[in-house]
Amino acid sequence: MKQALLVFGVALVIASPARAQDPVKVDSKHYKTVAENERVRVLKATYSAGDKSVMHEHPDTFAVFLTDAKARFTLPDGSTTEATPKAREVLVAPAGKHNPENLGGALEVFVVEVKPGAKAPAPVKGAVPSPSGTGVTRTPIVTGPHGEAVLLKTEAGFSEPAGSTHDYDAVVVPMTAVGAELTMGGKTVTMKKGEAYLISRGAPHAVKATAAGESVVVYIK
Repeated sequence: MKQALLVFGVALVIASPARAQDPVKVDSKHYKTVAENERVRVLKATYSAGDKSVMHEHPDTFAVFLTDAKARFTLPDGSTTEATPKAREVLVAPAGKHNPENLGGALEVFVVEVKPGAKAPAPVKGAVPSPSGTGVTRTPIVTGPHGEAVLLKTEAGFSEPAGSTHDYDAVVVPMTAVGAELTMGGKTVTMKKGEAYLISRGAPHAVKATAAGESVVVYIK
C-alpha cells in the first residue's frame, strides 16, 4: 500500500505496510494520517460526543490527548475496558485490535504509531541529544518500549540552530496557542496548537521560540 505524506505542503508518496483493519481505511470519518515516514505514522483521531468507531488495529502506539476523554474500548473477544485520560496525558499501548466508543464530549487525540518491521536505524552522525539546558525544560510523562513522551517547556528566544539533527524521530504537539517556528526542508512554519509536526530522524532543521510555550513531544528512538 502507498500513502501520501504532506509535509509543509509538499506531497510525497511512500510505502507503508498494509493492515487488514487499518483505521484510516475502515474508519476515515474519525482517523486521518497527518504525517508519516519509514518508521512512524501519525494519525489524528477526532470523535464527537457519542461517536463509535469500528473494530480496527494499531501497531505499538503513543496516544497524545488534546482534550479530556472518556472512552470505552471493545476488544475482539467481546470484553470491554474504559479509560479517562486528561488533556496533555500520553498513553502507551501495545499492538492490538479494539473498537473505541466516545462516552464524553468532543475528543481529539494524536495516535503515534511505530511501524512493525521497520529497520533498526543506524546512528546519525553529529546528532545532538534531546533539547535541555538554558531556555528549555523537559518533564517526563511516560516511557514505552520504543521511546518516551515529555512535556517540553521553552522560554522565548530558545532555539536549535539551522542544520540541527536528532538521533530519533520526534513528534511535536504544541499545547499553547503561541508556538515556535520550525524550519525544515527549506520551509518555515509556525507550529500551532492542535497540530502535530514530525521531525524525522537525521533531518536537518531549525527551531526558534518566539514566545514561551509548551509542547508534548514523543521521541521514537
